[in-house]
Amino acid sequence: PFWPEGLGLVRGVFSALDFASAAKVWAETGDSEAASNHFEAAFRQLKALTLKTRAAVLQPETQAYGLHPATRYRFAGGRGGVGGAKVRSNSMPSIRVHEGGGLQ
Repeated sequence: PFWPEGLGLVRGVFSALDFASAAKVWAETGDSEAASNHFEAAFRQLKALTLKTRAAVLQPETQAYGLHPATRYRFAGGRGGVGGAKVRSNSMPSIRVHEGGGLQ
């Protein structure tokens, strides 16, 4: 279970951001498969997030977290526009994550 690690809220917020980012891909491209792939790539990273894997899964610069999953996750990317490049979205507020995993 992830609740003893305090990851429930983080996972909830990040999954909402991942969904919104996938919806943006779909709205901008009209390609539902690209949007699905975009969400799946982010979801795989979110599933791998634990207290022990936090440093390997998440980007270190929490102040730069934004709508695009690459601002939060360290994945290599894949189809659907979820590349590993640093992307900053100004359409969503930044989220700060404390060292213990909680949000601020």
